[in-house]
Amino acid sequence: MTDNSTMSISNIGKNIKRFRKIRRLTQSEVAALANIPQDRIQSIEESKEDNAPSLDNLMRICMALEIPIDCLVKDCGVKLFEDYAHLRAFSVYQRLDNSKKARISELLYDTFSIISEENLTS
Repeated sequence: MTDNSTMSISNIGKNIKRFRKIRRLTQSEVAALANIPQDRIQSIEESKEDNAPSLDNLMRICMALEIPIDCLVKDCGVKLFEDYAHLRAFSVYQRLDNSKKARISELLYDTFSIISEENLTS
């Protein structure tokens, strides 16, 4: 019986790239944060390696990207990615000043009002 949640080695690089872009970081920035050579990050992302990156490198990359290792080595699917996005958004929201929180609240209120109106007319 196989575990469908385990990803192929080539997808690890794709996930690193995906989360790096979400964080708006360059390969050089991730390399500096992870204390790994930039060409190693590039090689992992492009799946040029014959074998998987070391666990140490994966952990360093995860720490640099502020993500759990599951996001790299398991099939993130929608659920894990949504959980990560919600936690990340909430973390950022908590650090905002009150005026920015008020703007977000207004936008959410307007958004849900529009959705409710659409549901009533559908």
